[in-house]
Amino acid sequence: MPGFDRSQDRVVPGKIQVEASTRIIVTEGNYLLLNRSPWQEARDLYAATVFVTAPLDVLKMRLIERWLDQGLSAQEAQSKVMNNDLPNAAMVLSQSQNADLVIEHHVHDTLAGAL
Repeated sequence: MPGFDRSQDRVVPGKIQVEASTRIIVTEGNYLLLNRSPWQEARDLYAATVFVTAPLDVLKMRLIERWLDQGLSAQEAQSKVMNNDLPNAAMVLSQSQNADLVIEHHVHDTLAGAL
């Protein structure tokens, strides 16, 4: 199965090995519930689905932190988030099929202590 290397920002084919005896596989990905081909055809393969969501302003803060942690400058991180990550997040939020369970996270982790 493919994996994802965050430091290289790319898919790595064959990174994850699944034994034939494996009974449960947990997957995650932004597009897995998209209501468009080829993603919608995969829905029948899932025993259960969970959608973790947060407001776009919280996602923006988390994404900027992610790119800063990967060594991007503040300007590069902001640009990547605004031109790529947030448009993708908005698409996923608006065009995904309903999940069996939705978990809403409204507070950014670094702000939780201030409440």
